[in-house]
Amino acid sequence: MDSFAPAVVYGDMNFDDIEDVALVVEQNEADFELTPARALVIGYGTGYGNYELAAFNDNIVLRADEGGILGDPYNGIYFDDQGILTVSEYGGSNWRWSNNYRFAYLVDEWYFIGYNKITTYLHDESEYFETDFDMIHGKILNHYFDESGNLISDEDYTDSRELFPLDHFSRWYQVGDYRGYEDRYYDNNLGYELSFPKSWQDYYSIQERDYGIDVYFTGNSSPSWEIDEETFEANGLYLFSVGTENTMKEAGDSIDDVRWLGTAHGNTYYYFTSTDCSTCILSMAVELDIDEDKRELMISDYNRLVLMMADLDLLLYSFISDDEVHDYELDYEFDPLY
Repeated sequence: MDSFAPAVVYGDMNFDDIEDVALVVEQNEADFELTPARALVIGYGTGYGNYELAAFNDNIVLRADEGGILGDPYNGIYFDDQGILTVSEYGGSNWRWSNNYRFAYLVDEWYFIGYNKITTYLHDESEYFETDFDMIHGKILNHYFDESGNLISDEDYTDSRELFPLDHFSRWYQVGDYRGYEDRYYDNNLGYELSFPKSWQDYYSIQERDYGIDVYFTGNSSPSWEIDEETFEANGLYLFSVGTENTMKEAGDSIDDVRWLGTAHGNTYYYFTSTDCSTCILSMAVELDIDEDKRELMISDYNRLVLMMADLDLLLYSFISDDEVHDYELDYEFDPLY
């Protein structure tokens, strides 16, 4: 988001009285139509002006084009006097979001110890949702406004307190009131599996194609249903596809937001969307000349869509193939971010 956001921080990170370094680096060259990947790196000082690699993770920091209309979501890394390293990001459009992931050196290794997540709506201050998860103590703190406009703070505890080593942590790991997987889709012919989050339940449909799948939003309002030109079935509003590189080349300039998913049966699969935003009609409910009942259904569908898209990354990370484990090991070079 901000080219002046710190990408390098120094401090005694492993409590040996020698200065260490943490930095965010960026891939030199990107894959097909993708922006460069980024990684968090921690180096321990040797006492001679050099550093040795202590931790590396390329599944924490978002890419430059993953912040929505606000642009680059990167918002800096910070190291405090409590020994906590925080990776910060901020993005969105009408719905704004921020994530702060916390890591700490415990005994002999770096661990993910918690996060803070905030979602707000630009045009309504009461649409505010904040979750803070302290994994060490298993404490979950939620802040939100009720229907009367009162700020509510809920405190809860969980027995699920497994600490993830930084090297193996995925930023898609979240704890929240609607997080988690509900439905599992398996394509027997193409050899891959996707798990759909709970927030997607009853609000999506899948159309299988020769090259992969198309996924649609299926709400309760009449505009949320469209007739498929090939099958003449009412699939809903188009959301995204999973297909190969050849599929994207055939689509030409009509594709958008390409992301690598993985390999199955010798084919590499990507997530991609269309430049034509079919779901945008739901955000126009207030402007349309329709009766109030239809308007309320469209607004309800739009709010559900926002929740679903907040869990999109959780869905994409669930990609698993018959012949490959999702390990995210990278074989390319990185440069300092700024």
